[in-house]
Amino acid sequence: MKKTLLFTLLMATVCACNGTAKTNASDAGDSVATAGDSTVASDDDPNDDPDDAPYLTVCGSDGLPVVFSLLNEDGNPKVAYWCSINHTEGTAEDHYQQLFREHMKDYTVAIDGNIKYNVRYKSELLPEDNEDDWTKGVTTGMLGATLRMAGVTYEFTSAAAKRNANDPEMGLSDMVITTKTFADEHPILSVERTGEYDDEGRAKPMPSDIVSQLEKRYGQKCTRSELGYRIGGRYTYGVMQFEAQGDKMLGLEVLTDGQQIWTMEMWGNCSEGPESSVWNVDDGGEYFLSAIMAACEGKDGVPILFFERSAPESQSPGWMTVKDGKIVRSYMTMYYVYYD
Repeated sequence: MKKTLLFTLLMATVCACNGTAKTNASDAGDSVATAGDSTVASDDDPNDDPDDAPYLTVCGSDGLPVVFSLLNEDGNPKVAYWCSINHTEGTAEDHYQQLFREHMKDYTVAIDGNIKYNVRYKSELLPEDNEDDWTKGVTTGMLGATLRMAGVTYEFTSAAAKRNANDPEMGLSDMVITTKTFADEHPILSVERTGEYDDEGRAKPMPSDIVSQLEKRYGQKCTRSELGYRIGGRYTYGVMQFEAQGDKMLGLEVLTDGQQIWTMEMWGNCSEGPESSVWNVDDGGEYFLSAIMAACEGKDGVPILFFERSAPESQSPGWMTVKDGKIVRSYMTMYYVYYD
């Protein structure tokens, strides 16, 4: 029977850049720098999804990216590398991993949902010479491919924090690892899972007035909606989907603030019928929620939501927020899940 060899570890580079990335004097030419509130983009979309934004990142005034981790086998958070450290293509992914590596000791805050912990750098594990051999040694980019994975391990600064973070009643152990600068500039928002399921597995729908407004906006009939999270005691996040339009079906990411509704359109293929795989492998014809790991205040008065989308064969971490009146969503990368 197939089994995964290692925990499923996530990482995302996400933040809203307010300044220039600090660099080591000797390495200034290799660091990525952004200014103002500009959004960094490249032609590389890790998931190659035309409905998603190009490769984007947002960060604090120190210019350093936020990363995601899971607790590793010793109960400490670990950030797995998402690119080969020997890449020479110069993609946005490579640049931001390099920037993270240059400043790994500046990451001192872990955010787990509504809780912040103090952490410190513990160790870095580098790949072996043969990075392309996914079946042994230390590697990047494929979860569970080895008993050890290249990346950076942090440790909690107090035993009490470590016990609390490892309490199974606390729920998800995904954490956002940031610099103090980012944490100070972006207060965290509460994340409350409000979705419920009945005895037949049907999800609690979005509020009927929201559904009605979106049916009118898109001129289509909603067949399914799901209420997911309440953010900061103010925003709600959920998803909707409409009746098939020929061999296509429209799904929506939905974020609300009272009567203000923001959406992102996700067209899926249903050429084999509405119950066939539509947006993702084996999704059963349902456009499903993203799992919200944490949220913080954005500079423009809208939240930044850190999320993951998962499937049996992959884990995709990223972020979403509102820009120009619409939800924008971007992934850092896609980790493939390795089975023996």
